[in-house]
Amino acid sequence: MSDESVLYVKYECMHPSCVVHCRRGEFDIVEGLFNELSDFYKDKEGSFKSPKEICRLGFPQEFRALKVRAVNDGEVISDVAPECTTEIYSDTGDDPGVIKLLKKEHQHIMDILDRIEIEIQSRDVQALWISSADLVNDILLHSNKKEELAFFPHLKGLLPMAEGVVSIIKEDHAEFFTVLESFRDSLEEGYLMDGLARSVVTNLRNHIRKENNEFFQLIIPYIDDELDAKVLADMQKAEDEYVPYVAPPLDVEKARQTEKAKQRRIYDAEKDNLRAAVAASADGSCCGV
Repeated sequence: MSDESVLYVKYECMHPSCVVHCRRGEFDIVEGLFNELSDFYKDKEGSFKSPKEICRLGFPQEFRALKVRAVNDGEVISDVAPECTTEIYSDTGDDPGVIKLLKKEHQHIMDILDRIEIEIQSRDVQALWISSADLVNDILLHSNKKEELAFFPHLKGLLPMAEGVVSIIKEDHAEFFTVLESFRDSLEEGYLMDGLARSVVTNLRNHIRKENNEFFQLIIPYIDDELDAKVLADMQKAEDEYVPYVAPPLDVEKARQTEKAKQRRIYDAEKDNLRAAVAASADGSCCGV
C-alpha cells in the first residue's frame, strides 16, 4: 500500500475557450501523479497537465494550480499561486432576471454546503441527514424543475451548440444527484463516509462555478426581455407546483435491518475480500492499473 500523500488541488484551466467545463475547479490526487503532471510544464511554475477525464472534451489541457494542500490534516504543502478572491456568486445589474434568480439560488445552495462541511467536521449524522435532505430539495427544484424543464428547452435553436452544452450540464446534474443519494444511503445506516461527503461538496461547488462563470456568460447575450419574462413565469409555475421532499426521522438501527442495507453489507464484504485476494496474489508487484 502506498504511503504517498493525497493532495487537494484547486485549479484554473488555461484554455482560452473553456466553456464546457468550469474554468476553475478542485479535485484530490496522489502527490506522485501530481508531480508527474507538473513535469509537463517545467518551464511554467504552477502549471500542470490536466489528469485524465477531467476535461469534458477529452483532451489534455494546461491547468494552473491555485492551491495545493494535504488532504488528511489540512497542512499546506505549497501555495503555488495566490488564491482567487473574486466574488463569483453575486449578480450584476446587467444580468437578466432569470440569471439573477439562478445565481441567488446558487448562493443558497453554497450556504447549505458550508453548513454541511461544519456538520461533517462535528460528525453530526442527524444534522447531515436534515441538511442533505434540504440539498435534495434544492437540486430537484433548481436543477431539474427550473433549469432543465423550464429554461433549457428555450435554448434549443437559439444558442450555438446548445444541445451539446446543455447535455453536459444535465450530465453534471445526474452525477452529483447520484453521489448525494449514495451519501444519504450511508447516513441512513449511521455511517459518515468522508469520500462521499467530499464528492458531494466538491462536485456541486465545481458545477456552480461552471454555470456562474462559463455557462451563464455564454447564454446571457441570447436572453432578451421577452424570453426572460417567459422563463421567469415558467420557473415560478414550477416552484408553485413543486411538492417538497420531507425527510423521515433518521432511525439508524431500523435502517440497518432493511434488505437494502443487508445486501450492501454483503457486497462490501465481498469487495473487501476480493481486494485482499488480489493484493495477496500480486506478490508485491504492480498490476499497472
